Amino acid sequence: MNLLTTKRSSWGFLLDSLLTLMAWGTFLLLIGQGISSMIIDLGSRQGQTIDFTPLQSLSSYVLIAAFNALVIIFWGTYRTLIIRYFRKHRNLEVQYDQERAVQFNLSMPQLSNMQSSRRTIIHHSTQGQIAGLEAA
Repeated sequence: MNLLTTKRSSWGFLLDSLLTLMAWGTFLLLIGQGISSMIIDLGSRQGQTIDFTPLQSLSSYVLIAAFNALVIIFWGTYRTLIIRYFRKHRNLEVQYDQERAVQFNLSMPQLSNMQSSRRTIIHHSTQGQIAGLEAA
């Protein structure tokens, strides 16, 4: 039995899955290209020293890091806008609180006390149900 669940739209799940697949595919492609180029380079330079160009390597790492930062900023902005949109059109927090209160067999004042306190001690009965709450 899942105690805490969140509802996801099918479009959000599809977008998250697509972006995850693209990221893993790109990662595997880059790893494969890097390993194959190292093997080819080492095979053609037997007996010779390999010249590493640290500036080129460092600049490529900086470019990849900048691209990753842009993706994370885009993702955060996207999530913020989506959450704002859904909060305007639905009152999800009240619905979520009501579902949690019913699921854990709590009254709404007990749930709000739990949410407002930094730490709550939960006492359970022998049957596993919540017998009492104590804000610590």
